Amino acid sequence: MPALAPPRRAAAVTALLVALGTAVAAGSDQHASADAGIVLEGYPTGTLQALVDLAMPGDHIQLHTGTYDGQVTINHSGAPGLPITIEPFGDGPVTVTATFPVEPCNNSKPAQNRTFYAAGGVDYWTIQGLNIVNGIWLSGSNFDVVAPWFKRREEVRDWQTRRALPGRGVNDPVAARNIYIALSTTLGVTVDPAEGWKILNNDMSGRGMHGTVTRDGELANNTIHDIACGIGPGAWLTTYSDFWKVHDNHVSTIAIRPTATTCRKASASARRRRTT
Repeated sequence: MPALAPPRRAAAVTALLVALGTAVAAGSDQHASADAGIVLEGYPTGTLQALVDLAMPGDHIQLHTGTYDGQVTINHSGAPGLPITIEPFGDGPVTVTATFPVEPCNNSKPAQNRTFYAAGGVDYWTIQGLNIVNGIWLSGSNFDVVAPWFKRREEVRDWQTRRALPGRGVNDPVAARNIYIALSTTLGVTVDPAEGWKILNNDMSGRGMHGTVTRDGELANNTIHDIACGIGPGAWLTTYSDFWKVHDNHVSTIAIRPTATTCRKASASARRRRTT
């Protein structure tokens, strides 16, 4: 099916979201942006997930002031020069939050449960200007194969194999761009990074931003604070996450221990998981 021109597509999206009970800006020429996207307006009484699912390259999801509760899963991409943007509408603060089980403080792995969750190599999204409670997770495809392989190489002190990969044994940024092709061949699975993400001017608390098998992103001008223990650092780019621009972030108060009551609940929950 050919893509709709912005005014026609906006009208079609409006009709669909009205049927879903989700708010959206009226579809008209004034909502068609120069980059061929449209503006989708969200309200706390609607569902942010519905807007995310409908957004296409170049679209702007603009959220009216209030709190949006529930995990947001992002599973499709924008495009180079046409990112999909989530941002405030401009009429007041916007908070996006989700609630997850408490992680034990001795957890040695990054917590995947985050308010914004994008796995499988989703590309070209911008999240900016929000209050995000419980963080952002980004990962490329088959990161859960790449990360254990890398860890095992460390455990057996096999530095030769790791350094033989493109751009790893020497400072060669051009060769480093071939790392995912080499990993795909070595591991026998397709390794596709999450590319082109911009995380800008947000306030993040509870859980921070984690990226694994990602590339060419920007993490800038964020305030990251009050991060619970058992989660990982406030900002963590790992496992072949290359060519990021990271600057002007303020990170403070990391690895906060929960109350004794919360710890007992988390411990009991962990025991139940082990016995089921």
